[in-house]
Amino acid sequence: MYHIGMVRSALAASISAIALAGSTMAYAQEASAIDGASQNTGITDIVVTAQKRSQSINSVGMSITAATGDALADRGVRSVDDLAKVVPGFTYQPSPYSTPVYTIRGVGLYDSGLASSPAVSTYVDEVALPFPAMTPGATLDIERVEILKGPQGTLFGQNSTGGAINYIAAKPTSELAAGGSISYERFGLVDATGYLSGPLSDTVRARASVRIVEGGAWQYSVTRPQDRLGDSHQLYGRLLVDWDASDRLTLRLNANGFRDRSDPQAPQLDQNLMNIVAAPTTANPFAIVDPAAFAVRTNPASAGYDTSFLARQQLLYARMAGAEGPALQAGTIKYLGAPTVPENVRAADWTPEYPQSIDRKFYQLSLRANYNLTDNIDLISITAYQDLRSNLYHDMDATSVSALDYHQFGSVKAFNQEVRLVGSSSAFNWIVGASYDYSKQDENANPTIPFLSLAEAVPGLPFYTFNANLKQRVNSYAAFANGELKLTENLTFQAGIRYTESRRTADYCSADISPEQNLSTTFTALQQIFTSLGLKTTPIVPVGFAQCYQLKADLTPTITPDKRRLNEDNVSWRVGLNYKFDGGALVYANASRGFKSGMFSPIAGSTVSQSEPAVQERLDAYEGGFKLPLLNRRLQLNGAAFYYDYRNKQIRARKLDNIFGLLESLVNVPKSRVWGLEGEIVAQPFTGLNLSFGATYLKSKVKGSNVTFYNQNGYIGSFEGSRLPYTPTFTGVADAQYEWTLGDLKAQIGGTVNRHSSSNATLDTDTLPGDPYALDAYTTLDLRAGLGAADDSWRVSIFGRNVTNEYYRTTVAFSSDARYRYAARPVTYGVTFTAKIK
Repeated sequence: MYHIGMVRSALAASISAIALAGSTMAYAQEASAIDGASQNTGITDIVVTAQKRSQSINSVGMSITAATGDALADRGVRSVDDLAKVVPGFTYQPSPYSTPVYTIRGVGLYDSGLASSPAVSTYVDEVALPFPAMTPGATLDIERVEILKGPQGTLFGQNSTGGAINYIAAKPTSELAAGGSISYERFGLVDATGYLSGPLSDTVRARASVRIVEGGAWQYSVTRPQDRLGDSHQLYGRLLVDWDASDRLTLRLNANGFRDRSDPQAPQLDQNLMNIVAAPTTANPFAIVDPAAFAVRTNPASAGYDTSFLARQQLLYARMAGAEGPALQAGTIKYLGAPTVPENVRAADWTPEYPQSIDRKFYQLSLRANYNLTDNIDLISITAYQDLRSNLYHDMDATSVSALDYHQFGSVKAFNQEVRLVGSSSAFNWIVGASYDYSKQDENANPTIPFLSLAEAVPGLPFYTFNANLKQRVNSYAAFANGELKLTENLTFQAGIRYTESRRTADYCSADISPEQNLSTTFTALQQIFTSLGLKTTPIVPVGFAQCYQLKADLTPTITPDKRRLNEDNVSWRVGLNYKFDGGALVYANASRGFKSGMFSPIAGSTVSQSEPAVQERLDAYEGGFKLPLLNRRLQLNGAAFYYDYRNKQIRARKLDNIFGLLESLVNVPKSRVWGLEGEIVAQPFTGLNLSFGATYLKSKVKGSNVTFYNQNGYIGSFEGSRLPYTPTFTGVADAQYEWTLGDLKAQIGGTVNRHSSSNATLDTDTLPGDPYALDAYTTLDLRAGLGAADDSWRVSIFGRNVTNEYYRTTVAFSSDARYRYAARPVTYGVTFTAKIK
């Protein structure tokens, strides 16, 4: 209640401030109308489509960060991942399988699956990119980006509880236009983009865009210093065709795609937990003597007790002594003796003979039809199809040994159809519509694990590889409505509602992929052991090659895929009031409810219980804020306070597998909350100088819960009082840019400071710690300068990013035996040449 009171107080103070400023701003506006020249200066008023119609950003009663394509290019924002440079409260984390993770105001989902359903959804021209792995090409040749904060379920659908990122592509032009840029950066990276736009006839216009990125290997091996990793081999393309088919009908075709054959980022080894011992031992020359840490894993009374830890450790130590032959002995010695990596931005390690590579192909086709039924009513149809193919080879043990090398491959196909009616009048704007979404997903994980501690569950039956397969089908249906009613000249009431019904099926199967492997034999032998111990009373079912080994409740293998079903429905809604002062100030208050769909996560476990889905999460949000244009638009002040009430938040955690130890799982946290404050200042003290500062202050907390699970650090409990993962208390972005003319030339200089306070990659309390997964606070500085033609026909720029070479972790993860981390990129500098033909 204390925190709710703080939010209420902040809202009241904001409203009072605006009420006081209203008359002053009205006077300022009237006075400026006398000076016609002054109206051509000041902060640009960006038009956004946050409510699926064009409006001034200062007229929309929600927290929005918007930036033009040119502003993003100036700041080096070349992907969705880079939005933290312009959006306070936005964070990005890489995942082990190159699936990006986006979080806004502490609301996100860290999941590395190819078909992971996000909590922050991405769109291009209101067309969904339904899975994060599909988003790399979203930033190609854009007019602007709009980041909508808070649940957007009524208009954008489920999976947008954290917010929505809507890119607006640069559109075909009625006159010939062309342009492009080429950059050369540190480590030999070349980044080139170009576009060509113009009319094909009196009624047809087209625009083609392309981007190519090559080179840039920035990591080096700690055991082979001349070995490099990190080259980019990326190709992006988009073709837009607009056709005015008649006076009432407009068709917009969008064909886009990308091909990525880059190197994956190698993780940095933090610690191999199999080296932890209670006392000095000759069995392992690399042992780390830490009695307290050893007791946490081996004492049954400990919250971090791992039932399989001792057995797995003893297996590796026996192999080091030569008990299973010279090959396993040499590999295990090298594995446990692998050096941990210092906090050096570029240092890492990987298996040299394993192909570290990404191979992803994606294309999307969409068609938007807009038919004017009357002067005030439009019928809009958006149809889209997406196809993603992925084939990745990653080193997941962070050593030069092939202890956990992952081959992940699969495909995702998705179809979306939305139809809506849009009406407008001077007093009432409305939308009603329906949508259908279908996706088909096939994910495979094929690890190579000869030296891993879990690779011999039954003595004498080592196995080195297997395949974990997950096939899903999802059908979703929705109907929605939204309306804005002008109650008075200044007061507007808004309400929206959406009903969604989702039907999801999943087939899980983990099996041997070659007849000589021992995993199927292992699960037959395990049944014999369980029977001898009296734990299994049903007949033994032999597991054959390519048959599914997961054990059911009676300890019998499924043999065929474990079939799962998840049927859900929900009603998301939004209500709000906006008051627009005559002088241009806006004050607003909203309440909304949003949902993120339940999901099955790709898990390779020994029992079917690990295939349980995480159910849908619900977020109730309460927000109030203000937008104040001041001093004839030389100054803009924005602020907001919000409170989120979370139910069943989905979190990546761990479950104890009695055969393989702690394995990844997706779980629900029954109750949690987030509250916070946001502020933004944009100023143009005089023509040419632009200043901005934005900050978000967050406090998150897991509330009382009787559900227990393991955090990434291996501790089990309810985690009441923990903050949510990846929720820094403070994030802030400050930017300054000055432009001036030099005859026929225009020069500019600028810089951006980005500050993130500390956070954690897992749940963490005093009694259930997650200290090794802490993400330290960091501050980065980017600088830029340029000189070009006054008419912007060309420009040469130089830039430096992370110029202080700040080291910071973006995430920390754990895989069976070892903990590893991903680091942000080092200092980068380069030069860019840009040209435009208008």
